[in-house]
Amino acid sequence: MSCTPRRPRAPVLRWGGTPSGGRLGLPFLLTGSLFLGAQACGHQSSPPRVDLVVDGNHSGLLELDDPTEDTPVGIIGRAAVLLANLDDDDGDGTADAEDEALNGGADLDDLSPLALAPWPGAPEAARVRIDLDASAAGTVRLYRLAPGADPKQLGSWSLVTLPLDVSADALRTGVSFAVEGMTLVTSTQTGAFDGRVKVTATLDEATARGFGASAVTSDTA
Repeated sequence: MSCTPRRPRAPVLRWGGTPSGGRLGLPFLLTGSLFLGAQACGHQSSPPRVDLVVDGNHSGLLELDDPTEDTPVGIIGRAAVLLANLDDDDGDGTADAEDEALNGGADLDDLSPLALAPWPGAPEAARVRIDLDASAAGTVRLYRLAPGADPKQLGSWSLVTLPLDVSADALRTGVSFAVEGMTLVTSTQTGAFDGRVKVTATLDEATARGFGASAVTSDTA
């Protein structure tokens, strides 16, 4: 008998409409990295479930229970569109990406949703680290939604300092994030920011070892 990991059922995540930042520049891409535990049949704990979800099927929604979110789309693979937040929703004369705050309710429409899917059986010692690849440093910000909070309320979001270690309690319920693009592509030189951002989620080594040498594999889109 084979054991195949599946996402737990989870609600669709949506807090806004069409991103308004798109009128000010070309979008760049957010690629989600997936570290998914192989099923360990007969193991007393549930298998590792470390799953970053982006709007990979470009439906405009973040559907944690929809396998097509991991389906390759076009030539860019499983990637969501992320816009540079260069408009001025609060009318202060400064681009919204210039400060470390959400600038009114409309500003949420300019951010892209990202979620760490629930792992209900996460052991107490489990930790997952969220981070960006080095080439994306200074190009995006990450905001985190408070547990159980209304995503439409600005006070429900807090700026994240990366790398971020997610506790077992948060892993069990899942975590919602919003990603803010801060800049456009400005150079075609080798090594310059090319508009792609890779987010990774990595299970701590001690927990991974507890599920066996082959329990954690990587899937990068």
